[in-house]
Amino acid sequence: MSNAIQTIVNADKEKQIKDLDNVLRLVTNNTNLLNDMEIKGAYAMPMAEVLSWLDAFKRSVTDQLNALRPAKELETAGDDKILQEVK
Repeated sequence: MSNAIQTIVNADKEKQIKDLDNVLRLVTNNTNLLNDMEIKGAYAMPMAEVLSWLDAFKRSVTDQLNALRPAKELETAGDDKILQEVK
């Protein structure tokens, strides 16, 4: 792969990681806010359902981040190896 294409791919992955980090931060903040609220009566079950959705969404985003980060690290390690061979 040419350097220009590799740079574009790396930039895209970095942007995806930053976006997913922001989404994870927002979901975590919302979960914490909802956990701090006192919920009574008929609102308890719907709120528990919303919290379970947020938890599932958080796990999904975390899984995506875990998949992207090692791939990014491997590409970076490969680039370092190429640079060392050139020197």
